[in-house]
Amino acid sequence: MSTTRISLIERVSNPEDQEAWSEFFALYEPVLISYVRAHSQCRGMGGPDVDDLVQTVLIKLFRKLPNFTLDKSRGRFRTFLYEVTSNAVIDYVRSRGRRPVPQPEPPEPPPQPPDDGWDAAYLRAILDKVAAELREQVYPKNPRQWLSFEEQGLKGRPAKEVAAELGISVDSVYQNSSRLMKRVEELCRSRYQEDLAHAD
Repeated sequence: MSTTRISLIERVSNPEDQEAWSEFFALYEPVLISYVRAHSQCRGMGGPDVDDLVQTVLIKLFRKLPNFTLDKSRGRFRTFLYEVTSNAVIDYVRSRGRRPVPQPEPPEPPPQPPDDGWDAAYLRAILDKVAAELREQVYPKNPRQWLSFEEQGLKGRPAKEVAAELGISVDSVYQNSSRLMKRVEELCRSRYQEDLAHAD
């Protein structure tokens, strides 16, 4: 059973709610991996560093979330998640002496806005999760409809190429892709309305 993002955050305030934590990690771990991998490469770190960093962030979240309260005057949950993750990257680099790190800011600083890489990874993770769920529903019943959407809608391949591969018309490719894109958008907005409303 799916939950809204806000109710999920409320549920993970209880460390004993294993179902909520599993759902939380399923949504946010891809965001963390994508962001940490990009920033690790910039600092010359490799795959093991990424794995260590992601685990560090998850542990920090497990400790902090039970006391987290959504305070929109100080920022959204996405900003909180970004702060925990970016601070973990800085601490990890500092602990290994990779490069100088700025001194810590005073307590309770205004939240820093997530950078473009974070926003892109965040929204991509939502899309990937919803698309994966929809694929399980659509592909077994109508593989051509799903492949039209995946190849043309998600990957951006020319409709003419996709139509030739699937043995259907170009119009069918566009129709299939459009229908499933609308379903994905509806699911994203119904489940993650707050995240998407502030994506601009």
